[in-house]
Amino acid sequence: MEITLSMPFGYERNDAVERILKDFRDMVNFCVNTALKSGITSYARLRKTVYDEWKSKWNYSTHFCHSACRVATSMLKS
Repeated sequence: MEITLSMPFGYERNDAVERILKDFRDMVNFCVNTALKSGITSYARLRKTVYDEWKSKWNYSTHFCHSACRVATSMLKS
């Protein structure tokens, strides 16, 4: 049996929050596409592969790159 914990949260809708959510979705899609094209299944290898191109596409802290890679590899493994 698998147990999943979740917590509801709310936020005030504004342009900044909406922009970062859309950008993160695009980051994850970019990572998934790169992993599929390159046959990558490991988080570390995906992060290393996308890092430079990711930095040129988005002007966010690089921990977003790490998070997007983590989400992408989790999605592909499940």
